[in-house]
Amino acid sequence: MPFMRNLCRPVLTFSTSLLAACFLSSCGQGEKELEVPEDLPESFAINSEVEKTYSENLKVIRESLPAERYVDMSFLPEDGDYSAPEEKGPSYELTVGLPWIFNDQHAPLYIAQALGYFEDEGLIVDLREGGPGRNPLALLAGGSVDIAISSSGNAIVRLAASATGADVVAIAAMNRGSGYSWLAMDEDTPKEQRSDKVLTPADFYGATVGIQEGADMAMTFFLENFPYLKDKVKFTRAGFTPDLLVVGTIDFYAAMYENQPRLIEGQGFKNWTAFRFSDYGLTDFANVHTVSREMAETQGPVLRRYLRAVGRAVQLMLDDPKQAAEITKGYSTTTQLTIEQILRRFDLQRSMIEASPGMPILYAPLDTWDRIASQLYTYEQIEF
Repeated sequence: MPFMRNLCRPVLTFSTSLLAACFLSSCGQGEKELEVPEDLPESFAINSEVEKTYSENLKVIRESLPAERYVDMSFLPEDGDYSAPEEKGPSYELTVGLPWIFNDQHAPLYIAQALGYFEDEGLIVDLREGGPGRNPLALLAGGSVDIAISSSGNAIVRLAASATGADVVAIAAMNRGSGYSWLAMDEDTPKEQRSDKVLTPADFYGATVGIQEGADMAMTFFLENFPYLKDKVKFTRAGFTPDLLVVGTIDFYAAMYENQPRLIEGQGFKNWTAFRFSDYGLTDFANVHTVSREMAETQGPVLRRYLRAVGRAVQLMLDDPKQAAEITKGYSTTTQLTIEQILRRFDLQRSMIEASPGMPILYAPLDTWDRIASQLYTYEQIEF
């Protein structure tokens, strides 16, 4: 085991103790009591020692858990062309398990269904709603669905690293990059205006951050990269809505960049800003299309047709968001979303979806998967 990995163990211990202390002392009242020192860095910069740790552990990942073992992007068109097929393929039924209830997170699947993109491919697709107790990866492992959409790429890595995990293969990802962020309210900007504030270490000095269960790795990442803020930031548990942030009980709120900001704006506050973890190297994929290894090995043509339909739908969402939002609203029957809220999500997540040179939409690079695995290994989230 590389020695650098052990550097993280004391930090993890510190993080757990810090959370416990916050709960016991009822911290998290959003009141900064510490005076900011003059020698505090004026901006955030990636910690070179932490990056070195990832690089060292990446060698272990390449030897023990290379992305090629559980990722296969070959079902996507090499040229990124998701045009309609010249002729319909043979009929095939697919059941797709979603990670959450019917909402705008799954817009491309609704679009492909509504506009006949699946039908053009000869596919009969049944979308299965997710939610509490309905983990699509577990359903995939049990054979209840043919394709599972995972909210997080690191869930796939964890499965691949587990001795008892299901043998699954990731074949595409809609969001290339993590939306995980800590949101704050910019008090210097009127609430009816959008903020352009760039957060600095001073904004966190003495601040309270509300996080959800399971976010300890992000907290550790933050403290490891910016050690001058250890013991200067308080942490407390927060729910899945940003109400505590809006009313000022906490200073920062852990959220997904493409989702919770809309809730803040819905309460009349546009003046939020975000510390985006992806800007400092903590990466992930979202809305990852995953299949069993057996299906990947035996149903390649079907998967190419499926992904071509999904790719067409993603492109439509980018090209005509208004039409895409209207379709999505009709399918989001479990949640009451307005067209404006759906369009706002499309806008916030656009940069994570759009194609870039050498990376067509839905393509999730293998080297990024290896980095995700390296980070999970560094923070002792996976073992071999």
